[in-house]
Amino acid sequence: MKRHPLVVVMLFVSFLFFSCGRGRSSAISESDFELERELKMLNKPYVKSFKDNYGVIFDCIDIYKQPAFDHPLLKNHILQFALVLLDSEKGKTFQGASASIEVYYLPMPSNAASTAQMLVVDDRSSNVTVVQAGWHIDPGREGDGQSRLTVYWTADDYKQTGCPNTQCPGFVLVNQYVAPGTAFPAGSSIDLTISRDDQTGHWLVSVSGLIVGYFPRAIVNGMDGSTQVQVGGTVYAPPGSKRPPMGSGIAPGPNSNNGAAKFKWLTVRGSTNFKFRKTKNVDDSSIYDVVVTSASQNGPDGFSFQYGGPGDA
Repeated sequence: MKRHPLVVVMLFVSFLFFSCGRGRSSAISESDFELERELKMLNKPYVKSFKDNYGVIFDCIDIYKQPAFDHPLLKNHILQFALVLLDSEKGKTFQGASASIEVYYLPMPSNAASTAQMLVVDDRSSNVTVVQAGWHIDPGREGDGQSRLTVYWTADDYKQTGCPNTQCPGFVLVNQYVAPGTAFPAGSSIDLTISRDDQTGHWLVSVSGLIVGYFPRAIVNGMDGSTQVQVGGTVYAPPGSKRPPMGSGIAPGPNSNNGAAKFKWLTVRGSTNFKFRKTKNVDDSSIYDVVVTSASQNGPDGFSFQYGGPGDA
């Protein structure tokens, strides 16, 4: 079935009164008055809870009183990529991107993580700004080996700003049913969209048609467009450790039905005359690889590609 181009919902769901997250935390101070005023982050007790299908309890608070915590910085880890990069044409920017992403279970050491994600990047200044979302398996952060929704942002190329999920002032939740940390069953697919709202300038994250939340314009340097979209897999592990699996744990090959993980129906809004390229930082394609299976929206899966591999397992 051929899908239509990306359509962006520009209205916030103001009738959702609760914002939910896994666990509770204490608030931290925020020196940026505009951000503090916009997010209205106050530490308040939760007023509602619900349990997902995997038994994880989400505590919910008033949407305008979301918690914020000190975020742990990722140190002494090795990052490796298998990605497709879409570069906007000169003088134009992307205003959003969308893709269907397959979800898998992967055995993961407690000190490693594997992510399938979409990154929207603006590198027109030295303060490289990135907003990203996808699913990851991160036992050290999540406390288990489930495949869970994750988001991240930075306003200075990951140097000092930003954090995953809601572990610092930043991502604003607007949904009481889907939140960072929500578990996805293995074998499922999610339709992920990151798109700029034309009215507010915020960057929205939607999963399978539901707006999860947004990155406020104030925290992302007022980013009015993206020069690059990155999609694919990322893993990290401590130096000297084995590289963990990525995607489905199967490397792409000549057979499109070989079991390798896929991104399908990749679309962008804004700069449509883009160039794409593949990148990975391992020479051995049996460890990690990325293979574009269709560079046309007219294919059975639209613009699609395979990625991933077993790592050193």
